Amino acid sequence: MENITPNGNRRTAKEALEKVGGDFILKTRPLDSKVEIGGSNFSTGEKQLICLARALAKNPKILILDESTANIDSETEQSVGYAIEKLKQGRTTLIIAHRLSTIKNADNIVVLDKGRVVESGTHDELINLNGIYKKMYDIIKENEYKIWRSIIMPRIVARGIKKEDLKKVSAELFDTIAKIIDRPRGAFTLDLVESVAILDGEEISRANIEIGWVARPVEVCEKVANAVGEIIKPLGYETVMVSFKSIDLAYEFTFTK
Repeated sequence: MENITPNGNRRTAKEALEKVGGDFILKTRPLDSKVEIGGSNFSTGEKQLICLARALAKNPKILILDESTANIDSETEQSVGYAIEKLKQGRTTLIIAHRLSTIKNADNIVVLDKGRVVESGTHDELINLNGIYKKMYDIIKENEYKIWRSIIMPRIVARGIKKEDLKKVSAELFDTIAKIIDRPRGAFTLDLVESVAILDGEEISRANIEIGWVARPVEVCEKVANAVGEIIKPLGYETVMVSFKSIDLAYEFTFTK
């Protein structure tokens, strides 16, 4: 607790950790857990979130983040990225980063080359400029695509949906999910499993989209679920269920007509 709030305010520490998406840490450790030398009993991502919670608890007017997403995996990066978005609200924030995904949503991005400013603008403006930033972004996206294909390969399984219906929306599903989580469109596989839902002896039209990957925090999953629900609902199914599953977490969202 003292690692988040120096005065030991338990409520402030807990709220700060929850706001940056680090509440999952409290599921395995109490708030007053001992921190070993160098934080060896916490993962790199957990330590990053604790540091961000500490910054939030102090409520600074100006926040400087230097390589806050360095040395963490892509899934943890999403959690830290969400935390940074929370921290940025209502204050001036300066972010130094090599990972472009960390600064993509910044109001203004400044590109340095050999210590000199060579480009500046929003993400979209720099992409349209087709300069150094665009080249770096294309290289990173290509590398991400290769990594996701070879290591993670998120699998989307559609159950209870007619084949002809899935064909109508498959491209939109890919594009929508990829855009929300900022990952390559080709990083997903989409499988159709024929199944029938029975209630009280009668068949019901229930569509189920299972995503074999969990984005922390839950707010990201909820955003994906809402978008997927909006795509599937017009097809006329009574119930649309969107679920996320991984080794340690599972989320489920249900939409009805």
